[in-house]
Amino acid sequence: MPRKTVPSLKMAKGCVTIGGMQTGVAVLTGPNGWNSIGFADLQMFDPAAVVPAIMAPGDTVRFLPERIEL
Repeated sequence: MPRKTVPSLKMAKGCVTIGGMQTGVAVLTGPNGWNSIGFADLQMFDPAAVVPAIMAPGDTVRFLPERIEL
């Protein structure tokens, strides 16, 4: 899925996004040029934690739907 031609200015924190061959989860609310395909309730980053990020580069992530909205 290609990146958006015009980015969203306020993509919500927790949005699961896809752009090209990559996917991500928005850590903060802000501008984003990727397409939103869902939402994650997990806190992905906590700067006060011993290990601040719950994922590292190269980790494999499997997304499972909680519900499907049409």
